[in-house]
Amino acid sequence: MTTRRDRSWLVRYLRTPDQMLAQKNPISTDLFDKYKTVRMPNLRLSEGEIATLLSYIEGQSGISHEHERQNSAQ
Repeated sequence: MTTRRDRSWLVRYLRTPDQMLAQKNPISTDLFDKYKTVRMPNLRLSEGEIATLLSYIEGQSGISHEHERQNSAQ
């Protein structure tokens, strides 16, 4: 996710997903449609919580990519 989306968009989406959907943000509405109208809840995350969450996701993405690379080398 962090490689497919602009970081500023991700921060905004994590902060106010409900507002982005109401404003008809194209990516937000595409995600809403793709996941059968399941809304991303507004968890009212702080700036620090958002930064921590994105760091965690980036770390997990790195682990996943490393695992895929190792499996394809075998």
